[in-house]
Amino acid sequence: MPQRVALLLTVLACLAVARHKKVVATAPETSPKSEAVQLLSAGQHPRVLLRLRPTANQRRSVLVTAVSNAFQKWAGNAAPRQRTAEQRYLIDIWVKKVLPNGDIRCAIKFTSLEVQSPPDSASGEGEAPAGAVVRESRDVSAEMLVDNRGNAKGAELRSSPKANPNIQKELAKLQRVLQNASLAFPEEPVGVDARWQVRQPLPPDDLFREDVTTYRVISIHGNDVELSVQTEQHALSHVPHIPGLPERASVELLSASSNGRGAVTVNLTQPMPAHAELHVSSFLNLRINAEGKSQDMQLSLDTSAHLQDAPHAANSR
Repeated sequence: MPQRVALLLTVLACLAVARHKKVVATAPETSPKSEAVQLLSAGQHPRVLLRLRPTANQRRSVLVTAVSNAFQKWAGNAAPRQRTAEQRYLIDIWVKKVLPNGDIRCAIKFTSLEVQSPPDSASGEGEAPAGAVVRESRDVSAEMLVDNRGNAKGAELRSSPKANPNIQKELAKLQRVLQNASLAFPEEPVGVDARWQVRQPLPPDDLFREDVTTYRVISIHGNDVELSVQTEQHALSHVPHIPGLPERASVELLSASSNGRGAVTVNLTQPMPAHAELHVSSFLNLRINAEGKSQDMQLSLDTSAHLQDAPHAANSR
């Protein structure tokens, strides 16, 4: 599991493993290797160390929303673009303790998970019908330990065995999008226009082998830091499974790409972003070989994710 994922977004990434049973996952008690975060430019003067410094007993509620649109084309014939689902997550964060070395121990609770399937979607066994809204609460919680640069050092996550399959499925789809809106500060002081890059291997079951995220400092005003984010996924690890193919059919990967752009606003007195937006587009060009015939297939998925303070929430800063 990528260790650079910060707090909430680490939780979302790890939840893809939780599926339909109770799970406890613990990340190694180590920070990412120093070479994983590479400073490209220190930026303008003055320069400051970007370090998180929350206080114990801070509480905050955030709302995460995401919308995905899928598109496919067979042998030049394009199908209509479809909205696959709309997800909304209401999450409570509590800073339990700040250790002398600056590490931050937090508790996270998903107080509401909501997935709305599109009106024209097909539902499988155990899933909600098309157009339905699935809501759950109190099924997912976690405790996290992160350092003051935003690197996850430990994670303990639990998912209820009664968690709805729709919720678990959509969390899995969303994991890469949300994990890219995370924190990963360099060790060195930086100023406006500073740029750094984070390279992180992805889990073995991920379609891509490596995630590369580039940050640029747009502004620094006291504790508020605004960053632009660009993401790329590199080096495909395997050809994706295509449901419904004959047993003897083979799939050949012709090309693939995945890129994202967005913005993250960080308040250094909070252990996670104050605001985040990310838009990711992924494209696969495949060739299906079956019964002596070949047919090309193009698949694309566009996802937009947004993180903000929950409406009417009493947040401490």
